[in-house]
Amino acid sequence: MSKNKKIALALAGGGVAGIEFEIGALMAMWDLGMTVENLDFITGISAGSILAALIANGVTPHEINESLHGRADEYNFPFRTLYKLNYEGFGRRLMKVTPRVNGIVKRAVNDGLSRFKRRNKKNLLKHAIGSTLDSVLDLGSAGIDIVNALTVPPFNMSGLEKYFRERLNQPTGLDDRVVSDSFDELKTDLVITATDANNKCRVLMGPQRLECKMQRANADYFVSKDVYLLDVPISRAIAASSSIPGLYGLTDVQGRKLFDGEVYDTANVDLAITLANADLVMVVNPLKPRIGGNIEQWGLVDQLQQSLRMMIEMPVKKYLKYLKIHGKHLPAPWNKHRDIILIEPEDCEEDPVMFHYFLMRSKEKAVKLGYGRVMEDVDRRRDYHARMADECGVDLDMSAVDAWKKK
Repeated sequence: MSKNKKIALALAGGGVAGIEFEIGALMAMWDLGMTVENLDFITGISAGSILAALIANGVTPHEINESLHGRADEYNFPFRTLYKLNYEGFGRRLMKVTPRVNGIVKRAVNDGLSRFKRRNKKNLLKHAIGSTLDSVLDLGSAGIDIVNALTVPPFNMSGLEKYFRERLNQPTGLDDRVVSDSFDELKTDLVITATDANNKCRVLMGPQRLECKMQRANADYFVSKDVYLLDVPISRAIAASSSIPGLYGLTDVQGRKLFDGEVYDTANVDLAITLANADLVMVVNPLKPRIGGNIEQWGLVDQLQQSLRMMIEMPVKKYLKYLKIHGKHLPAPWNKHRDIILIEPEDCEEDPVMFHYFLMRSKEKAVKLGYGRVMEDVDRRRDYHARMADECGVDLDMSAVDAWKKK
């Protein structure tokens, strides 16, 4: 079957549950006949960067699923690597923090003494009460400053980086395939993104062959200039893209201090357009706000997660809506007609499996949710998917949908 259109895959973040949902969605794609051989471009953010790197290396989602659930040894990912304590960060902070804490305490004490010396002797009681309250507030403010000075993110990504550096530099044992920690050695173009904490910009890490396209994109399409870094190991890029602010320390990449790529963008749909000029973009976004239920019964963590999910989901929805309405009026390549398929949990999904980033006890259920969402969409729009598959050179296997419906 001839291939007339380019296909891009964009994987968003979502923690442990998000990885499992995306694995399920990818397993469904593979069962339907869409494999890495059909993909021209892959991009991943945060947790999605882990799967993007493995898929681009030719590891199938079924193999990843078997390994993650302990049924195979190749990529038996130990989730404890996500919780490596940030000893280095604690050490550096302690060396620098003593003068700062001393200054905070000294300033609070001096301010209190200064107010006491300026007291009104005719109203000693009133002044004593006011001075005491001011001192308490000063000490409280100083306490906040001290806590901020002493605290650092509790974990770092060194364990995750080491794991993938070792795994991506050795034969897999899977049909004699050899995986690589280098973007330039991959057959399928892979781009992983992170956020520059100091310069408020998106940092792209990928193969050298895409650099010229990135330069043209910066010149023509972007309001804020993106940065494209070369010669970054894939393992290092994964660590940078997955460094959740506040929970993980910043990752240093070529002198830039980077954290989670999803702070800047949800799914990198624009990169599939500017760098790959894709005709079909498949976006997997596991971070979906819950709809319905009694929010008053939710705890603090649930409410914070709900607000974060809304902030992450809305930009991609608005972006896709804008392209649909105004795309034809934009300059090339934006004005080109393209199909974008968004795969995400259902609107009314109340199951907490997809609501907690690091929930590990129901991983199999999250995989089934992702698998089912793809199969449901293909079953509902059979004619559309059959047409797209034919235009993209994919031999769509509808028997996989029928087999799923019988389960």
